[in-house]
Amino acid sequence: MSKGRSGSALPSYLDGTLLLRGRTRIMVTAVLLVAYVTVGYRVLEYLGHSTNIVIGPIVLLLAWMWGSTVGVVAAVVGVSINSYWASAANVPQAVDTARIIEAIVISTMAFLVGYTGRVLETALGARYQADRTISELEAAARDRMLKITDQVPVGLYRTTPDGAIVGGNEALMRMLGFEDRQAMLETNVWDHYVRSGDRELQLEAAGKADSVWREYQLRRAGGEVIWVRDWAVPVPDDSGGVLHFDGVLEDITEQRIADARFEAAFDDSPIGMAIAGSDGRIVKANKAVADLLGLSAESLVGMHFSEYSFDEDLEATHTALGKLEAGEVVRYEKRMKRPDGSFIWALISLAPIDVGDDTTTRFVSHVVDVTDRRKAREALEELIRSKDELIASVSHELRTPLTVVHGLAQELDAGWMAFSVPEQKEFISMISQQSAEVAHIVEDLLVAARADIGKLPVHPDRVDMQSQLESAISAIGDLDIAVKMNGAVSSVAFADDTRVRQIVRNLLSNAQRYGGPNIETRCGTTDSVAWLEVADDGAGIPEHDIASVFQPYQRSHNAVGQPSSVGLGLTVSRKLAELMGGGLTYRYEDGWSIFRLDLPAAGSVHAVRGNHDTSG
Repeated sequence: MSKGRSGSALPSYLDGTLLLRGRTRIMVTAVLLVAYVTVGYRVLEYLGHSTNIVIGPIVLLLAWMWGSTVGVVAAVVGVSINSYWASAANVPQAVDTARIIEAIVISTMAFLVGYTGRVLETALGARYQADRTISELEAAARDRMLKITDQVPVGLYRTTPDGAIVGGNEALMRMLGFEDRQAMLETNVWDHYVRSGDRELQLEAAGKADSVWREYQLRRAGGEVIWVRDWAVPVPDDSGGVLHFDGVLEDITEQRIADARFEAAFDDSPIGMAIAGSDGRIVKANKAVADLLGLSAESLVGMHFSEYSFDEDLEATHTALGKLEAGEVVRYEKRMKRPDGSFIWALISLAPIDVGDDTTTRFVSHVVDVTDRRKAREALEELIRSKDELIASVSHELRTPLTVVHGLAQELDAGWMAFSVPEQKEFISMISQQSAEVAHIVEDLLVAARADIGKLPVHPDRVDMQSQLESAISAIGDLDIAVKMNGAVSSVAFADDTRVRQIVRNLLSNAQRYGGPNIETRCGTTDSVAWLEVADDGAGIPEHDIASVFQPYQRSHNAVGQPSSVGLGLTVSRKLAELMGGGLTYRYEDGWSIFRLDLPAAGSVHAVRGNHDTSG
């Protein structure tokens, strides 16, 4: 509130209304004085000393406007002038006690009016000043709050139930695509909802005081559509209705895009993926992991890990989950059961994920089928074991004949003249037989090695199967083997005679080593196939081992009293038969264990002429 130079008792807002400020105030006062001088004189002539009744209001007005001091001076001056003019006009009793009393009364009233004016001015001025200070503080607080809210990265808003935007920060303004705040405040939130139903749900939830985060789409001022997360609380009015909504709005468009990409990557990933809770139950699974388990992705939801795990693997799974709870990324292998009773070996990777809820712990698992790799590793381990056995077997099989050859050769070298000619011939025969055994073992090893790298040559020509049998039998002189023909038909194959002889020798050696006491051979021709069979009356090969005996370094059993063999004879024999266009099979029939060699018959359309080399 501002004062005039004379100390007005009026508040500034009344001063402004009555225009009683500065020169205007002086002019009004001057007019009142002139009016009093010009008019009051005539009135005094008519009323006599009663004109002080007129002087009183004027004095009180001056006291109100200019203060108690001016009012008292005006009262004294006014009454004195009135008395003087009354005396000059010969008005009776112009100056007497009554006029003095009137002057005192008017002066006292002027003092009281002026003093009261100052008191009111002080009180009203203090109140006005307080109101103005509060208004200024509120405005400053609003400015500070506005500056603070404008620095908040999320949108803050206040809206009415009918959709009017009462207030909002800069983040909200940018989020809705406005360049200035006023333009935003002139819009209605209903115009920004892509689906009006989202707004209706928000109002319905607010009516129930259900303040939770909700996600929906909004349309910006430029027409772009964004995803937002909204949280609002209703502010009630005096009647219990909703005065307005105060809320927080967050732009989650990028998060939605990232979630959509994750969903697509999750669902379409060729690697099995699943999301599970800390309780071990699956929340979400993709098709790849469902296919691995032989189930549908829908049926996996809600399934506990124990339902597809073996009991002996549960401890490992619990250990992995414990490490996961500690924040570690876990990788381990386990078996996973299928509904049909089969299982796979799986490499499982577990990692915790953030789902935006501190009360919920979830993890994502990657499941890779490593069954083939596991089998390959086991096969490699078995191969290494077999190789070790091979070294031991080769060492044993070579040591025996080499020891004989070396010992007999030393005897002959040291004193051959001490032996008779028949004894010398016997020694030389034994050396020849044992060295041939060594050569056969080395030949099998070389064939197996060259076949593995595709460098095994085959030179087919006409081969008499009966002659090969007789030659092989004669080479193994201690066998009592009866050669039987299938009728009188000659069995002639189109094959490599050296390789056929090697096959027959291996079959006879196998029968001698692992078969029964009786061995028979027979050969013949059927259709376009020249065949040869070696049979023994031994126990035979268990059905589940038939395939394995044709694998390198494999044996179905070891005969009592027989040294362990290399385990390559049947493998090499089948490979040679296949290279010559035939095959080698096994069957057990009527108490006889039978190996059958089939080769193209000479002159058949299946016979292939020329040299064969499996080199790549």
